[in-house]
Amino acid sequence: MKNNIHQLRKEFYDHISHLALIEKKRIIRKVDDQLLKVANHYEGKKHLHTLNYLHKRPSKFSEDKVDYMLYLYRNILLLDELKNIRDKKKPELSMVK
Repeated sequence: MKNNIHQLRKEFYDHISHLALIEKKRIIRKVDDQLLKVANHYEGKKHLHTLNYLHKRPSKFSEDKVDYMLYLYRNILLLDELKNIRDKKKPELSMVK
């Protein structure tokens, strides 16, 4: 399981390696926030604090299947975010009349 998580982390890095540092930080923050929001969706109520909340990403040394699923979901969120960024960018070439 540990090798699989290392492979997922390497895939994640390969997908964002071509971006600038500011873009990398923004994307990683956004993806991690979405991941934590999904992971904590049914863990408690807004007015009642519980200790079951996930506050950060799981460790890369974990061998838990839930952590592996969270890393898979993180990669899916990353690919979706990169697709959204590509769709928003202007085309590099424009028609000259």
